[in-house]
This record gives sequence, C-alpha cells and structure tokens, in this order.
Amino acid sequence: MASRNRLVNAFYAASFYAWFPLFRFLTRRLRLPVLYALARWTIGSFFAMRPKYVRAIRANFARILGLDPSSPAVRKTARRMVDLHSYHWIDFFYFAEREPDQARRLVAGIEGYEKILAAESARRGVILGTAHVGNWYIGGLLLAERHHRIHVVYKPDRFAIVERYRAAINRRWGVVEIPVGNTFLAGLPVVHALSSGHMVAMQCDRDFNNTGIAVDFFGAPAFFPRGPFIAAMSTGAAFLPAFILRENDGRYRILIEDPLEISVEGSHEEAIRRNVQSFVRILERCVRRDPAQWYCFYPFWDDPTRRSPAVRSPRAAIHSG
Repeated sequence: MASRNRLVNAFYAASFYAWFPLFRFLTRRLRLPVLYALARWTIGSFFAMRPKYVRAIRANFARILGLDPSSPAVRKTARRMVDLHSYHWIDFFYFAEREPDQARRLVAGIEGYEKILAAESARRGVILGTAHVGNWYIGGLLLAERHHRIHVVYKPDRFAIVERYRAAINRRWGVVEIPVGNTFLAGLPVVHALSSGHMVAMQCDRDFNNTGIAVDFFGAPAFFPRGPFIAAMSTGAAFLPAFILRENDGRYRILIEDPLEISVEGSHEEAIRRNVQSFVRILERCVRRDPAQWYCFYPFWDDPTRRSPAVRSPRAAIHSG
C-alpha cells in the first residue's frame, strides 16, 4: 500500500510502529472476539481514509463475481475481505506468540498431508505453491512445527518493524527465509534447498518484478510469476498447490492439492505458460469457493505498475514471485 506522497508514507510508517507492537501486546492478554473487534475497527478506519483501495478491491471482486462493482454482493464481499484480513493478523500474532500445543488449536486439520510425505520421500525437493489466500503464514509455521525443513520465499516488507517480527517468529519456529531479490543469484538458495530435498513455499499469485506471464484468470488475462514454475522445471521438484483457508469457526484448514504435472514439452516459454495456467485453474477454483479469502488490494487485472514496466529478460530468475 505504498503511496507517491511522502507525508502519507510517513503516516503509514508511524501508524505501523504504533499499532503493530500494541496488537502483539494485546494478543497475549485479550480474548479473540475482543481482538477481532479492535482489528476490524482499526483496518476499517484505514480503508475509510483510503477509498482508492476500496475501489480496487471492489473492481477485483466484480470480475470474480461477474457483477457491477457497486452491486450489494460485491460491496459485501469486499467488506468481508477487509474484516478477514484483519483477523488474519490477529490469528498470526495469536498463533506465533503461544506454545505449539496451544497454537495448534487454530488449525482444524490438513487435507492431503500424505501428499507432502509422498513428495518428500522422493528426495527431489517439494515446492508448496500457495497464494495470498487465507492465512499463509500459519501454514509454514505448522509444517515447521511438524519437523519439516521448510524454506519460505518472501518479498521483504517495507516496514522494518514487520520484518523484524516475522524474522524472529520464523527463527523461533525453524522456518528458513529466502528473500525475493532482483538478480539471478537470489534464486540460488531456492535451487540449493530443493536439491537438498527440502520444502520451499512460494507465493504464485503476485508478479512483484513485472516479469510474469499472462494467463486467463476469471475470463481475462492477468499476470502471474514464472519463478516457482521455472524452479520446478529446472530441479524436478514436486509442485504441490497448497492453501490455508479460514473456516466459519475461526480455525484454519490446510488444503494440499494433487501434484501439478509440470510440463517441459515445446519451447521454454510455452512450457512455463502451460504450467502457470495449470496452477491458476486450481487457484481460480479455490478463490471461487470463498472469494473474500483472496487478499488483493490493487487492481489485479489492471496493475498500474505495468504501464511502464522495467525492461528485463523474459527468462526471469527463479526467485521472481
């Protein structure tokens, strides 16, 4: 949620430095319903002051639902998404600040866990291809708690306080971080981890570096990162789509899909496109199940950063995304 206005950015930073430690403190002392109400009010107030994000959210859901952005269904879904995103932060704090036996109560179960075990037994590495759906942070912590060697590829947060907190929690739970960079060398840790038979979780729905590939998503072309799929193609690692969805009782269910069949036929570009489209079909099915759990705060099909994209090689480094 960056802004071109320096004063606005300064306000964002100041607010993060205020509410972030406050909610950490409160999460250890207040009951979840109270925390949810506070978080809902806080993030609701922010969006009330920044209507451009509300417009972007509604435009995205209008595409997904096939309705006008001003329709009651779109407005309701957008509001629910904002509320769920605030709960996401509370649940992450709550989970991370407690011992595993307490935190585990937030997880309803893992569907398809045997697919992870089967993929690991092949010792070729495992890519968990996820997206900004549900509470993806909890999935990594839970798998680490089950003694899996898991690496998480992430884009560094623009707020240092968030970076420090996430890094500390990941160290505590045994999650290895791999930051997204802008050179090919930044992708080497991914190759090394997969070659060592480890598990690497990668977000597959945000083309952070504008080097992605456009495929059909809810009836219109949208850009997705090619990096996770290049990693699978170049290492032979198993690719398991995985999503962490919030249930009505406030707990989370981790869904592990069947391994994606990674294509290497034809040209390199054609193979990447087929693999991206195969994943996006699964993502589309997941988002359709509960659109409000897909968190995107910018115009996904009309990303303004693409109007003057950086000139880069189409063979992007495997870390992109």
